[in-house]
Amino acid sequence: MSTEEVWDEYSFTVLRYFESKVNSISVAEDLRQDVFIRVHGNLDKLEEEQKVQNWLSVVSRNVLIDY
Repeated sequence: MSTEEVWDEYSFTVLRYFESKVNSISVAEDLRQDVFIRVHGNLDKLEEEQKVQNWLSVVSRNVLIDY
């Protein structure tokens, strides 16, 4: 699975998650970008493609904590 495929499938869901946590669409979009920067840099380390959604949840939560 490529970064582009992950983006196509999950970017809207990740954005909605951040929109529910912060009061700014621009901040939510920035946080989503941070998630996908991390995805792009670490996707090759993911051993099972079936775990992408769970992994994205963890990455998204960590990005929010960092924010």
